[in-house]
Amino acid sequence: MSELNLRLQGENQHLPDLYTNIKTFRQKIILFQSQLRKKCFTHFKTFKIFSHTTETLAPEVQMEVIDVQCNDMFKNKYKNSSLLEFYKSLPLVQFDNLHYFARGLFAVVV
Repeated sequence: MSELNLRLQGENQHLPDLYTNIKTFRQKIILFQSQLRKKCFTHFKTFKIFSHTTETLAPEVQMEVIDVQCNDMFKNKYKNSSLLEFYKSLPLVQFDNLHYFARGLFAVVV
């Protein structure tokens, strides 16, 4: 989307060029849909990493990980604190499975 947005901006944009950019983007979307159906994440590096991570986590933990990943406040806390402090900052009631997971993780590390 960002790439298309940049291609549609600026001076000296002619209608045929704009149409070509939109047509190209639509074809890429069709390609992405096809690849995602086949679980090919070549163009989605972050999702590829996430999908490999969640395959090894219990389903209950996966749901809580998604909650954390979609919350800007938690993402900032993750970026700006140690891993231990991050897990401690998560509300126990909302993230009880992640707390349990973290206790196991840090019990092995310590």
